[in-house]
Amino acid sequence: MLDWLERLSDLVPSAPQPAEPEGAVTVVRRFFLSTPALLAASFLLARPGKAMAESTFEDVAKQMGQRALPMIKDPNRNEDEYLFQIASLAATIKQFPPPQFGEAFKGLLWSSISYRGSGIGIIQWRMEPNTSYPAHNHPGYSGLSVGIRGDCRIRNFDYVGKPPEVASKETFLVRETHDAVLREGTITSIMSTSRDNIHELHAGPDGILAADIITKIGPDAGFSFLNIAAKPRDTQKGAYEAAWSAP
Repeated sequence: MLDWLERLSDLVPSAPQPAEPEGAVTVVRRFFLSTPALLAASFLLARPGKAMAESTFEDVAKQMGQRALPMIKDPNRNEDEYLFQIASLAATIKQFPPPQFGEAFKGLLWSSISYRGSGIGIIQWRMEPNTSYPAHNHPGYSGLSVGIRGDCRIRNFDYVGKPPEVASKETFLVRETHDAVLREGTITSIMSTSRDNIHELHAGPDGILAADIITKIGPDAGFSFLNIAAKPRDTQKGAYEAAWSAP
């Protein structure tokens, strides 16, 4: 299972990690929502935009947690509304704290937890240039990705019907729902527990430094990587054959 996903599920402090390699740069960016629909999300926020813009990273993270707890406890929750609120708040972050990366997961993805509390975690991650991280699901979690430096192609998928248990070897169908480039100043790969919950990552020629803002809503259940066919089974619907692969 993903290192950051395992630690986030317990919401406990992680062990000290070595500092980022010498020469790392703390990046300050102005972020923009990556789709026109999300621009309207700012109207869902109660605090004035000027006050939000002057907030620190910790201030913004706490505001996210204040929105997460009621949503998590509400059996009639509206995850989309919540995610739009979180995306709008994320767009006000001027500077993320310096990440403290440990060992790369599968030798491909380095992660560093920058904030945890109130059911949310903010995890910075990076990948080397021209590397790929396989498709995987996020059962019981919703989240989004914020670009800090470099770029990364992210493809999201939905299940077509109900998938088999992760121990199953049978194939099933997934449908591609998003194919976007995460780059500095953008927010993408917005997923809920019921849609777009699978994604795969392909870092660009300069690599990628990004942050995931993750909300734990349900119990951990059925995490797995997926093998997704290179060519669609149904081009018009963007449907691909897939099968679970071992974490």
